[in-house]
Amino acid sequence: MSRIRRLDIDNTNGYKRRKGGWLVRYKSIRGCTARRVRRPRAEEQAAPDEPQTAQRPRHNTTRGVDWVVVGICVFTVFFGVFMYNILRGNHPVAVSGEEIDGNITYIERTQTASTEEIEESVSLLNDLDAGPREGESERARYMRLMGDAVVVGDSLTEGLTVYGWLSDGQVFSTIGASVVNADDMFDKAAALHPKYAFFAFGMNDMGNYRGNPEPFIERYNELLDRFVAESPKTRVFICSISVPRDSAIRRNRSIGHYEEFNDALRQMAKDRGITFVDSTSIFVDHPELYAGDGIHAQPSYYPYWLDNMIRAAGLRRRK
Repeated sequence: MSRIRRLDIDNTNGYKRRKGGWLVRYKSIRGCTARRVRRPRAEEQAAPDEPQTAQRPRHNTTRGVDWVVVGICVFTVFFGVFMYNILRGNHPVAVSGEEIDGNITYIERTQTASTEEIEESVSLLNDLDAGPREGESERARYMRLMGDAVVVGDSLTEGLTVYGWLSDGQVFSTIGASVVNADDMFDKAAALHPKYAFFAFGMNDMGNYRGNPEPFIERYNELLDRFVAESPKTRVFICSISVPRDSAIRRNRSIGHYEEFNDALRQMAKDRGITFVDSTSIFVDHPELYAGDGIHAQPSYYPYWLDNMIRAAGLRRRK
């Protein structure tokens, strides 16, 4: 019991407190070894008068935090996909110039077209999208679609028959042809009384008329009047002058007036109430289609040109 006397006795629950806060629990049974425990200091204990507040059990919130993170990630992914689709839908799509020109011409034509003509145009577009029929070559397809049409023009036009895109009976052209010497070609084409006639002059006329489009248009109108008088039911179309390469313009400055001449042709077509077929974008979009001289064209040029003519005319889908 001598050990007990050395302790500062605290009458709380049988504990004897030693300085420094260590407690020894004493039992009266001899031989019992005292056990040292750590008891809370007085300031850490609740006041006797204050009720002990039961502490809430702690829960593991790790799982909840994980679900929040997962939810945020899923929302971010869906939001990203949503914004991508919106931006992708508004992204400009690459479209060739000749396709734009053909669509504009088609819209302008449908504004004054009859129901029958619009139905023919829709049928045509379906045929163009479908491509050649089973067992039909691309050249045979163009001959079928252009079967009721003639094309009259200069040496660029002559490539339609040279490369086999159209038959000899549909094309009237000569190398170096100009409205100055085209009377015979106009007469032969009119004698066929075709449903559609496409005229393509101007490349050689820029030099013949020294870059002045006015006398060129005057002479062109004379030939068109002559053609219409012979074949009044034929629908007439005026084709643009193709764009020469810069190197060709440096060798022959007269053909550098192609923009002025094309503007004059467009105005002439408007004055006459006929369709202007603008194919100037073909060489601009596909410079690889130029022939070596920078004026004439490779064989693969002609499908582009024919497609423009077909769209502009709204040719009937032939069976």
